[in-house]
Amino acid sequence: MSAARASGWREPVLWIALCAALSPSLVDLGGHWAARPWALASAIFAPLWLLATLRDRSPRRPHADGYLLLALGLVVALGCAGGGMARLGRPGIPLAILGLSRVLGRPTPARALIAAWMVPVPDALVNALSPGLESAIAAAAVALARGFGVDASFTDGQLAGPAGALVLGAADGGLPLAALLGGLGWYRAASSGASIGAAAVAALRSAPWALPVQIVALCLACGLALAGASGLAADLLHYGVWMAAMAAAWIGGRRRSARPERMRLGSGARWRRAR
Repeated sequence: MSAARASGWREPVLWIALCAALSPSLVDLGGHWAARPWALASAIFAPLWLLATLRDRSPRRPHADGYLLLALGLVVALGCAGGGMARLGRPGIPLAILGLSRVLGRPTPARALIAAWMVPVPDALVNALSPGLESAIAAAAVALARGFGVDASFTDGQLAGPAGALVLGAADGGLPLAALLGGLGWYRAASSGASIGAAAVAALRSAPWALPVQIVALCLACGLALAGASGLAADLLHYGVWMAAMAAAWIGGRRRSARPERMRLGSGARWRRAR
């Protein structure tokens, strides 16, 4: 009994110790979440990772390679933090988490790597890979508004209407939203027991939905800004779009998980009628 109790305490103590060791990188990550509204969506993967870890009931299969991954993740995270480049060390967070999960034998690698989605898309990538969607839709909105006699303009990333301006940036092009939807796809697959490969396929299937969602959000935001509700338009882009996307993903996941049960019940009823 005492050995089992000690084994039960060992796992949470090790996870707490890992969080303490990674605290410089985690504090920097939290600062990024707070400073960038579009990056805040990545914070949802912290409780999702914890939930998936607690729900993992797969057999424990400890692997010695976890020590190497754990050491490498700590070196990357702490080395960059100590050198004043904590942001560069963020990949060490999910790497260390994966390493400890391998050492303990649980959670599965796919569940452990949910933690990778806690790290927002780097600002440099957002700026470099932005498709310019926000500029194209803002320019179209201005042209449409002028056609109706509304005084509007779009210069230097600002959509100016009769009663205020809406500031648009590269993050409004949809790349952070694509990362969020991809992460949610990964989470759903990993939570159902999928492998890393299957979770990656699920993420790739979910991410493209960011394009139509972002287009609709930008059209609504531009309309609100030109109608004089620029503050509401900014809140829609900064918070509303990813909250709505998460709600839609959750509802869709619930429906998909309920479908096999309905099919099973339906097939059972047909079998009974056949008898």
